Amino acid sequence: MYVIVRRYRNGYVFLVSVLMISAIVISITMSLLLLGLSAEMSGSAVEKSAQAMEIAQSCAERAILALQQGTDYAGDESLAIHGGTCVIHAIGGSGNTSRVICIEGILGRYRHVLEIVIQRVLPSTTVQSFREVDEITLCPS
Repeated sequence: MYVIVRRYRNGYVFLVSVLMISAIVISITMSLLLLGLSAEMSGSAVEKSAQAMEIAQSCAERAILALQQGTDYAGDESLAIHGGTCVIHAIGGSGNTSRVICIEGILGRYRHVLEIVIQRVLPSTTVQSFREVDEITLCPS
C-alpha cells in the first residue's frame, strides 16, 4: 500500500512574501523620514544664515547713521541684535570722504561679513560699494 503525503507550502510562500513586502515598506518609510528631516535641517540653516545677514545689514545701517551724526565715529564696537552679535570693526579713513566700514553679523555658526566703501558722508551719504566678502580686507586691524 502506498501512502501519498502532500506538503502544503502555500502558507510559507505567503509568509515570506508578507515579510519581504513589509521590509520594503519599512525601508521606504525610513527613507522618507530621513529625507524630511534633512530638508527641515537644511531649511533651518538657510533661515539662520538669512538672519545673520539681516543682523549684518542692520549693523551696517547703524554704523552709517553714526557716521552721519558725527564723522569722528570710530566704530570698533559689538552689539547684540535679534539673538545674534554684530561687530562694527574700526572704521577706515577720516573726515567726510573715503570711509570704509567693515561689519560682521554672527548668529550661532553662521557669519556674514560686509565691506562698505563710502565716497562721501555729508550732506548726503554716497555709498561707492556695499558688498559681502569672505574675509575683511579693507578695514584697519
